[in-house]
Amino acid sequence: MTMTKLKIICPVCKAEKLLEFPKSIFEKANEHSTIFFPMGLVCEHRFQALIDKDRMIRGYQIIEEC
Repeated sequence: MTMTKLKIICPVCKAEKLLEFPKSIFEKANEHSTIFFPMGLVCEHRFQALIDKDRMIRGYQIIEEC
């Protein structure tokens, strides 16, 4: 399985982490993929990243706790 590294940045606290993902996630997507990052993976926040087929991060969505 071919992997690609992406620098993920928390939209709340701006913590950064370099993570690996299978390239197939992005190649199979029609236009973009949404990936969920649970609390503790990058920082203490939960959020989603919108990533296009070229593995460019197009935006983040903060997931607030109810």
